[in-house]
Amino acid sequence: MADTQPPVIAPGDQAPEDSAAPFRDASLPSDPAAFARALFADDGIDETVWLNGDLRTRYFTPELAGLVADTVHDDPTRLQSNPLCLCSAPKALAPTVTATVLDADRALVHVKVARTGTTESPTIPLILVLSQEPEGWKLADVLYPQSHESLRKILAKANADDLEVRAPV
Repeated sequence: MADTQPPVIAPGDQAPEDSAAPFRDASLPSDPAAFARALFADDGIDETVWLNGDLRTRYFTPELAGLVADTVHDDPTRLQSNPLCLCSAPKALAPTVTATVLDADRALVHVKVARTGTTESPTIPLILVLSQEPEGWKLADVLYPQSHESLRKILAKANADDLEVRAPV
């Protein structure tokens, strides 16, 4: 006779994991502004987020992670500067962060990055476009208000096979 009762889980035992349930990275902040601060903090390590495949997967949407991976090919010289600071020394960053949650799935994070050691544009404004993924917030794009460009657009042009597509718009 088949047992139709649900399994009994003794205290201390773990319930079986539901593989269909989305994985939430508990180490990532659930607040968009805190997520952005964590992204900048991890970008200040020896190998920046842009070059570290594990960190790219942790912080970027799959599409943005793929665009970055296709562009850098683990070679830092393929990007002229770090997209989070438009600089080559992310350890010297002092970002100020303000988040605007658009809805449950999207947020904009306004960041002003103070760059040390430069007199030309010592403060850079950025807008981080965040998407709520099953794992938590992920970076979907970086907007550069001063140049009216976006990281995704720049990377798409850099990865285009057709020279006409790479031409400035």
